[in-house]
Amino acid sequence: MRNSIKIIILLCFMFLSIKYNYASSIDSSSESVLVIDDNEIYDRAEVMPSFPGGKDDIIKFLGKNIKYPKHAREKGIEGKVVVKFYVDKDGNIKNPLVLNDVDESLKKEALRVINLMPKWLPALQGGKPVNCYFTLPVTFKLA
Repeated sequence: MRNSIKIIILLCFMFLSIKYNYASSIDSSSESVLVIDDNEIYDRAEVMPSFPGGKDDIIKFLGKNIKYPKHAREKGIEGKVVVKFYVDKDGNIKNPLVLNDVDESLKKEALRVINLMPKWLPALQGGKPVNCYFTLPVTFKLA
């Protein structure tokens, strides 16, 4: 029994040693090549997509363009609509989708305004523009 345990431990050390030697033999100075599929949609990228002008300008855009739905205003309905879409490599917003369950009129208004947005700055991966998902919360609050 002891001999078999010693053999197993010895084999583990040999395996780890071989793996370590292989990993350290790889030339770290060689240039790596990043292959990007034009149709792939990234969840995250080295540089995420952004609204032109940044956070301040997206807040201004939403404030200027959102029209509080009459139905929701009359009923005192407030809420946050979480919209997921992807920004294509040309900066266009594609396939906006509401992720949470909120009043239908708030959903429709959030999607309407998202579809009005100008082109965004696309995400970058390896210095190249790529398609990338973005999630944007749109808050409806009565004053």
